[in-house]
Amino acid sequence: MNESLSKLPSPEVSVIIPAYNLEGYLDTCLQSVLAQTLGNFEAIVVDDGSTDGGAEVVRAIGSPLVRLVRQSNAGGCAARNRGIAESTGEYIALLDADDAWEPGFLAEIAAMIREFPGCGLHCTAFSIISHDGTYPAPTPSERGVVANFFRESAHRYIAIPSASCIPRRVFDTVGLFPEGMKIAEDLYMWIRIARRYEVCFSPERLVRYSRVASNRSAASYTP
Repeated sequence: MNESLSKLPSPEVSVIIPAYNLEGYLDTCLQSVLAQTLGNFEAIVVDDGSTDGGAEVVRAIGSPLVRLVRQSNAGGCAARNRGIAESTGEYIALLDADDAWEPGFLAEIAAMIREFPGCGLHCTAFSIISHDGTYPAPTPSERGVVANFFRESAHRYIAIPSASCIPRRVFDTVGLFPEGMKIAEDLYMWIRIARRYEVCFSPERLVRYSRVASNRSAASYTP
């Protein structure tokens, strides 16, 4: 990384974590957030009407960086939108409660924001955790602005929610997540963003996407 870029202040990031009956995954998820090497963030867990002990797991973390918001069950998009409304950061990082980050995820996102300003979506590669092992998801190998998001997305993964960060200003332009949509709502959002903004990608595998959870909060991705 350019030394002058590394001296720039890190952006303020709000981590939005929707959770619905994922008590068994929340601690690992939150610990991965608190282990980030970049410390300029807040984390907001939106309990979307869970009937398990997820809220107690969040409270037990006891970190001033983590805040719990509870609402009646309204779906993943509504939970993300509620978290965005409650947040204060300039950038919105998404993380599903059954996934986890490697310690350098937010630092790499911040580096891309500094190196490739003006993009509407910054994302990294990820690994898929399945019942039979961990596999690298098929993604581009180049770091930087994606030349053609739509062409590349046809045969490789560019973005999934848990590996993505969006500038707050972008939501003012394209709107929030489509509440009520239950299938491909993330792809719907990426298309809206990519039609107006450049997309930035890092091939660093800094996210662990779990297909083990019986209650996925996003669509299943396969290697």
